[in-house]
Amino acid sequence: MRKITNTLTVLASSLFALVAVSDGIARLFDGTPAGFLNHETAFVAILVLCLTPTRGRRLIQVLTLGALILSTIRYPSATTALAVAGAALTWGALKTSRNAVIALAAGIAGLAAALLPRAEQLLQDFYTQVGRVNNTATREMLWGQAEGIIERNPLVGGGAREPITGLAHIYGQTQFAPFHQSFLTFGVVGGVTAIAILISLLITTLGTAVFSRRDKSSFKLSWAPALAAGAICLTVNPILERVDTSLIFAVLTICAFARHERSACDD
Repeated sequence: MRKITNTLTVLASSLFALVAVSDGIARLFDGTPAGFLNHETAFVAILVLCLTPTRGRRLIQVLTLGALILSTIRYPSATTALAVAGAALTWGALKTSRNAVIALAAGIAGLAAALLPRAEQLLQDFYTQVGRVNNTATREMLWGQAEGIIERNPLVGGGAREPITGLAHIYGQTQFAPFHQSFLTFGVVGGVTAIAILISLLITTLGTAVFSRRDKSSFKLSWAPALAAGAICLTVNPILERVDTSLIFAVLTICAFARHERSACDD
């Protein structure tokens, strides 16, 4: 079974790497931003990069890293930068002691609290530096519409009766777009109940991965950083609204619970 799983992992990651590299190279010539591997799918690239290195996977990881660099050059994004940083911090936390994890978490929380009042200016400075338009105002417009829908049914949401898109001004045109915040989309459909379940799920899976010393395998070094990056992407992108990224995010979550259960049985 393990051999079959490894083979499927290599095939899937190979396909992802080849398509990402091909798309990145093609878009270098036509001048458009990278489309296949971008700020919404960066956590998938991180998953491939964090797979346990083997002879068959090293080339795949090199290609994926190249594709991620190409994508970042073509379309610099604060989301990608934060996702990579979050994955790196999670990976480092998994390799250190529990006290180091607590100190790191406290430091990050303190830094976030200190920078929050200047977040808008920092984003503007970032996009000015990289020469890109700051789309934060567009996101805020979409988030405001989602919040208005949630206020009508705050506890359980509106279910299938409510749309999961809003109107936004994008590239000079007014059009429908996802809310670009999966937590808010969950709130539209299931209210604060659904949001609380999603947040609890993320805290439980990542918290258990970081603080549990039962699981000594390298497997969690693959899915945990990718899940952390995915959680960051959820806050500003439509991850769970897309079929492809939502399926991969679901697989990461299933892997987390499966590994936790296996570790508990091994005890």
